[in-house]
Amino acid sequence: MKKRCLFVGTLLVFTWCAMSAAALAETGPDYLARGAKLFADPGLGTNGKSCSVCHDGGTVWAGKPRFPKVGLGGMHTLDQAIQICISNALGGKLLTWDDERLTALAVFVDAAYAPKK
Repeated sequence: MKKRCLFVGTLLVFTWCAMSAAALAETGPDYLARGAKLFADPGLGTNGKSCSVCHDGGTVWAGKPRFPKVGLGGMHTLDQAIQICISNALGGKLLTWDDERLTALAVFVDAAYAPKK
């Protein structure tokens, strides 16, 4: 019985992963384009700056460890680092964690500093 449960559980995980990959393939380019646009948008803050003022196209992280990583007073995920920049450097309001702008920014930044193949 335990082996059967393990098999079914494993099958469900693989099915979920396949479905998630398919969904990302369909929506990924949209999030990437939206993130690139937001990265250059001074409207995320109140001081007229955009992310690209400090982070030239997101490549400032190139060659550095992937997230999560230690910095800015502790261990942070990419979403948290983006929130810190919006709040501190741009003088903006924190985005809600389910805000698609945060997701789009994270997709763009992750793609910008991902190791090139």
